[in-house]
Amino acid sequence: MVFEKRVVYKIIERKRKYFLGEEVGKGYKNNIEINEVSQNWQVGDVVEFVARIEVEKNQYGTKVKVIPLRQITEEEKRREELEKRFREYEKEIIVLEYEGDVVSYGITGGNIAIRIGEFLGYAKVKGNELEKPFWEGQKVKKDITIKNIDYKKIDVEVIEIPAELKEKVREIMKEKVRNWLKTQKLEGWNYEVDFWFALAEYYLSADEIEEIRRYRAEKKEEIEKEKEAKRQQKEKERKEALIQLIQKLANWDELLEHRDVAREVIEVIPIYNWREIAEYEVSPDDYDEHVKEYKYRVDLQKLYNFLKENNLRQDWQKQLEEKFAKEEKEKKELKEQARKEKEREETKDEIAKIMKEQGERPEPTNGLIEIEEAKVYYDTFSIYGTGERIVEDKQGYIWYLLNNGMDGDDWSVNNVATGGAGAIGWRVAKEKVKDYLARL
Repeated sequence: MVFEKRVVYKIIERKRKYFLGEEVGKGYKNNIEINEVSQNWQVGDVVEFVARIEVEKNQYGTKVKVIPLRQITEEEKRREELEKRFREYEKEIIVLEYEGDVVSYGITGGNIAIRIGEFLGYAKVKGNELEKPFWEGQKVKKDITIKNIDYKKIDVEVIEIPAELKEKVREIMKEKVRNWLKTQKLEGWNYEVDFWFALAEYYLSADEIEEIRRYRAEKKEEIEKEKEAKRQQKEKERKEALIQLIQKLANWDELLEHRDVAREVIEVIPIYNWREIAEYEVSPDDYDEHVKEYKYRVDLQKLYNFLKENNLRQDWQKQLEEKFAKEEKEKKELKEQARKEKEREETKDEIAKIMKEQGERPEPTNGLIEIEEAKVYYDTFSIYGTGERIVEDKQGYIWYLLNNGMDGDDWSVNNVATGGAGAIGWRVAKEKVKDYLARL
């Protein structure tokens, strides 16, 4: 199936012939062809474009290929946004100036501000028809009509505004700007704040704008302090609830039945869909998007720390300390066992090297050599014809045997009998490797 569609993707990874992208808002990951439209895209970019979508289904699943045809420009997106707002909402237009091309404009909520040339006034718009200016009881001689919507120029028919009304509108606008900047979006900064500060530069003095900036900064600090106080209070309440819960439970596994309260001491374990990850060649950074389910278990170290900090459940603390001590002992034993095993393997390799370089490889005279073993130092032989052995025979020689009995091995080079196809064997006098044998 092939079709064209307008899409928005975030570029996750660049490969040789294609990008790996995630469709914004949907989470689907697909391959995007690198071509003349997409060749300059970078990892992390969010791009909107018209694409040809090729969907291929087979017994293994669905494969989707995205081929960029044309990138949507910022100008197109801005035009669409403005036209959409004109169509869908009742808006206000603030015409700051008249005569000349549009030199600035902005959108804030349902409001549109247009700056054209000389100051005009303030009016509401519904659809594409402007209603009369908002000032009190004034009648207009003709309607103000939007003739076309364009980012570089907005043509309007206007009436002359008496000078006394201009000043009245200016005062109203000053108060409107002051009120908005002192009451709205105090906790953060976005395009609306930028827009209203742009209006402030037209209506207010530099000193008043600076005073408003200081006021907003102080209010933001107050809001952040309030948020932090609420966060701390919530943290305190959560901690008290967890303390009460712990005091009444019979064992810590019961905490899993109260995950909302006990989340501080609960470990969340994601179970991944490895088939999806393999199919889409997902990088480890994106594994979280392919989680099938979550499992939970009590994080015993976090639980122990919480108990110690709050002087709780001495019985649990003792049990956990014993459990940790046992686990630590087992860990050390396993580590020591691994160290010894590694040392043993290295010693075996050293003996094998000496055998091959300095040892004798006896030729069989009447069938493969049968070794009368007196002692076995090392043995990994298997029934499948693999493995190594280091043994001492009754004559005092040390043998290194390399099993060579698998299907496909060259059995003709074997010189020692094994009960199977045979092995390749070298021998040396025990004196030559006795120090190594002591370490096996």
